[in-house]
Amino acid sequence: MIAANLTTSGDGTGTFIDGDANGAADAGASEAVALIASVNGAAITAAKTYPSGEDDPANPSGIFPVTGGVITVNLSGVAAGQVYPVIYVNGGASTFLEITGGVPSEVYAVGPAITVN
Repeated sequence: MIAANLTTSGDGTGTFIDGDANGAADAGASEAVALIASVNGAAITAAKTYPSGEDDPANPSGIFPVTGGVITVNLSGVAAGQVYPVIYVNGGASTFLEITGGVPSEVYAVGPAITVN
């Protein structure tokens, strides 16, 4: 999520932008700043989101914790900017973070800002 599309107080919550009024948070061009390189040690082919937006919400592939309840995500910087990792439990009609009035209707957490120089 690009910094311009999220207001956060640093407590793991946030208010998101839905510029196209489709009921989902807009990540913006986060792929221009950083990409997901691996999840739980498995390489990902330069993804903006994981699982992809085309993942079937009725049968999602998901990401599951490994030993100790940990999910490890490695990012690869692309260009200068700032992004926020947003993790959520898919519970809606799509695999995107669903929001109403900027507030998610799914269980979620916003990580600390990641700055690429």
